[in-house]
Amino acid sequence: MDDKDRARKNFAALMLQSAEQLDDFAAVIGLSDKLIRNTKNDLAKKIRPSSSPSSRGISKSDLLNVQLMAILRHSGYDFSTAEFDENMIITRLVGPNGAAVGFQVTDNELSKNETIVNLFNKTIEQKSEVIALCKLSSD
Repeated sequence: MDDKDRARKNFAALMLQSAEQLDDFAAVIGLSDKLIRNTKNDLAKKIRPSSSPSSRGISKSDLLNVQLMAILRHSGYDFSTAEFDENMIITRLVGPNGAAVGFQVTDNELSKNETIVNLFNKTIEQKSEVIALCKLSSD
């Protein structure tokens, strides 16, 4: 089995562990309940045999996303409850014991001079200011 077919096999197995319904899976992968049809078409291409001309490869990000979704579902998160804002941010997702989590987004901007190294070398207070731009919250 080549790497593409191995990725396809693992992706299919992980999809089934990630959500009960295809529409729920597609909404989360596509980060919108408005783009489900397009996302389902893209997903269908990813699970076609690699020898198919319409096949699409499975990226590292695809594999990471589906693994994290499977872990979250196993931990009690229900992707059928996912809600998104216009910027494709999860604003609500019901988890274990019915507690909901989501991200709160502000209109503040990130400095144009930020670099990846700079972000991780900030003090806790400075990091808190950046985190507040899109912060995880819970009920």
